[in-house]
Amino acid sequence: MQTQRIGFDGIIESEWHSLLQRSVVDTIFQTHMWSKTWWDVFQNGLEQHLVTVHDDGELIAIFPLYTASDISQDGDKKIARLMGGLDVTDYQAPIVVSGREQESFDALVGYAKQQGWHEIELNHIPEVGGQVPYASSKYPGRPQLNGGGEVEYIQAVDLGSITAYEDYMKSLRGKDRHEMERKIRRLEERNHSYHTINSMEEVEAGIRELVELMEFDPRKKAFFEEDSRRRDFFYGVAKAATEKGWLRLSLLDIDCVARAGLLCFDYWTRVGNHRFRELAAYNSGLNIKWLEANKNLGLNVALFLEAIRHAVENGFSIFNFLRGNEPYKGGYVAQPANLYSVRVQLQS
Repeated sequence: MQTQRIGFDGIIESEWHSLLQRSVVDTIFQTHMWSKTWWDVFQNGLEQHLVTVHDDGELIAIFPLYTASDISQDGDKKIARLMGGLDVTDYQAPIVVSGREQESFDALVGYAKQQGWHEIELNHIPEVGGQVPYASSKYPGRPQLNGGGEVEYIQAVDLGSITAYEDYMKSLRGKDRHEMERKIRRLEERNHSYHTINSMEEVEAGIRELVELMEFDPRKKAFFEEDSRRRDFFYGVAKAATEKGWLRLSLLDIDCVARAGLLCFDYWTRVGNHRFRELAAYNSGLNIKWLEANKNLGLNVALFLEAIRHAVENGFSIFNFLRGNEPYKGGYVAQPANLYSVRVQLQS
């Protein structure tokens, strides 16, 4: 096994994508586009370690890592983490040929020890076939649910057996369905329309509108204000995803003014042995102030149901609400799946 530290200019995107398609976890969050966009925005103060693993000349793994120093009561420790961060990325996993995870990770550990790292930390890893990839009794540190803190998980709707939107609505619990239908009826009394954006000509203005809608929510406004680079990333990844044909942005207009928006990613995902087309709801925005004077319209409900209708009618297998424990997702019959952290301590 040979490890090599390279930069983004040391690997072509098609080679990255080809390897990703052979990996047990293949989501939009592991793509070259996502990692490169994240690094371009957040690299200040970090050290890039884009590490490849070759076996007899064959590329079998890419570990897109960065290192940062964490200062604790035990002193200054250098910790390696996957690019993407914890705040803007829902799934994380290295890019490794299926079945070669452990030997590739062993090679990475050897590289890490040469670099003097104290810890390797992999977060937001989905369970695959009842196992947590890269978790091994060989190394100190055990797999934990979300780093051992509050349990965090993905919530997704399985549409695989649903061929008509009406059948999906019938699958909802009666109380939830009636409440959603009541809000939709109220909305239909207003002058409203959906505007779907998936072209480069419209995406910049569309994302700007969505961010403005998001910032009506004090929590989301604080999210952007805490680190203004997050806004830059949001714009950057939306443009890059549009170029790939992976973005679907919907704006809901009331009286010709955007009052709510939903950004989704359209991607052929793989987890384990299953590959499926997934529509993933990455973020939404809502003019909360306007809604206070126009209650019971259910704009978010309308946008989610419009997106699910699109997914059903276009043969998607999964509608994914992505990371977050919000109870409302259960109303759409979304099922939870745990995410794990794997932390390997290399030296004390």
